[in-house]
Amino acid sequence: MTSGTKIAATVGLVLGLALAGWWFTDGTAPVIADNELSSLPGSFVVGDLRVAIPVTDDRTGVGSVTATIDGEAVDFSDQGLTLGPSLGEGPHVLEAVARDRRGNESRRSWSFITDNVAPTFRPARSSLRGAQGRTLLLFVETSEPVPALTAQFVGTSNLMESTGPLRWRLHLGISAELEPGLKTLTLSAQDEAGNAAVGSVDVVIEETAFPRGGMINLSPAQIEARKNRPGVEEAARRRREAFGTEIDPSITWTGPFEMPVQDAIMTSPFGKVRDYSDGGVSRHLGTDYAAPRGTPVAAPDGGVVVLAEEMSIYGLVIILKHGAGLASSYNHLSEMLVEPGDVVERGDIIGKVGSTGQSTGPHLHWGMHVGGFAVAAEQWIEPGWGTPREDDFGAAP
Repeated sequence: MTSGTKIAATVGLVLGLALAGWWFTDGTAPVIADNELSSLPGSFVVGDLRVAIPVTDDRTGVGSVTATIDGEAVDFSDQGLTLGPSLGEGPHVLEAVARDRRGNESRRSWSFITDNVAPTFRPARSSLRGAQGRTLLLFVETSEPVPALTAQFVGTSNLMESTGPLRWRLHLGISAELEPGLKTLTLSAQDEAGNAAVGSVDVVIEETAFPRGGMINLSPAQIEARKNRPGVEEAARRRREAFGTEIDPSITWTGPFEMPVQDAIMTSPFGKVRDYSDGGVSRHLGTDYAAPRGTPVAAPDGGVVVLAEEMSIYGLVIILKHGAGLASSYNHLSEMLVEPGDVVERGDIIGKVGSTGQSTGPHLHWGMHVGGFAVAAEQWIEPGWGTPREDDFGAAP
């Protein structure tokens, strides 16, 4: 054997021994790389999704790859496997096990949610009937969690308030002038996977038999004040501005409300049509409670003072915002004990009963505005107001 041959043989032997040692000492498992599930938004699979299981091993090579979904073995090709509606709605786990030719093993799993069904809505039966000049409390259950629920009714679009994992609430002011009859309520939502749903249901608006009667005898000064159109219009503008003021969204009514004056007597209900001694006729868009001058007036629920000033016709006025488009007003006061920007709690004293402005005797005019419409405040003190009955939900529209 020549020296060159000896050298080659020696090198081959050393290289072979090295490779054999590398084979027997390989303790590195294969690498299972990211796939289409790794960056899936919200882990939701909508429709069919083709998923690969990429595995590499740069030492002894990949020996085998197996996969299971929810513990059940699945077949897949080099192109991967298809995840889709056939798996059933809900959470799933895809697990891959890879082994190299030396037997080293690695595992990787991906959790995902198959969602191909849009949410459905279950409005409370009591929410499907309202009346002129009243507040329609809309309660809705959804079949699955949704980030937002929108209700469209009589030309308005409103985001509903979440009151639980699947419960939603919205108060809708029904104008005293709204034509009674069937109205369409449309609900729309999109679940977290992006499945959109729209449902409609009929709501019955009943006619309210508003009372009429009584003569309001005005003093000469009050008659002159009614003739001051610029002053009356400015007061109306300031009130509209206050009712529309946005406040901290974390402040919201809890309901039912408390009476703002104790031991008071209702003298004029909401909606009553009254005649005035100067020949005017108007609908009373508030509720009057007679009480001695100086009687404390309390906030019926938590809120923010958005107006506290003297106004033409209304006298000394306080307006509170209670969140989610709800506001209450207190007219004809003798004293105001709060200022704009004050945050009040239920039961806090905000003023005192008086007879300022267009008033013929000490009383509190308690007004309520819901979504821009004047409604009956007395409805808000009814027991259980703001909460549906547990058996109140019907079928999805």
